[in-house]
Amino acid sequence: MTDAHLARKQGGAGAIGPAGLHLAIIVAGISLYLLIRIALAPAGGWLRFHATDVLAGLILPSLFALWPDPPRSLAALNAGLSGKLLLVLAAAFVWEVVHPLASKASTGDWRDVVAYVVGCLLQHALVRGWAALCPPRR
Repeated sequence: MTDAHLARKQGGAGAIGPAGLHLAIIVAGISLYLLIRIALAPAGGWLRFHATDVLAGLILPSLFALWPDPPRSLAALNAGLSGKLLLVLAAAFVWEVVHPLASKASTGDWRDVVAYVVGCLLQHALVRGWAALCPPRR
């Protein structure tokens, strides 16, 4: 079952519907990103660098889900897990391959790609879990 199908099936169930959930994921993700970047600015290590990449992978599918009038092919692509992963991997290719070629200040890192995928899997689990916890009203 795709996210779009779950959204139609869910209707207006629960305190927030599917669009509200995507918005909450985006706001929480950006808030955590800023907190990590500000609070851990002098620090290094995994949390400082790769946790923000996990958040990017978490936010990206929700941004696509809230796109007001996406092309039909993009909406269908973002509907299921495999499509979300493909979108995140395409973004990772741009961030980790194309951008480092264009900017000497940037370097590609395969661990960033893994973090983007982990974030995407978390986003998918959140959306599916929310749909399961908030059945449609009858």
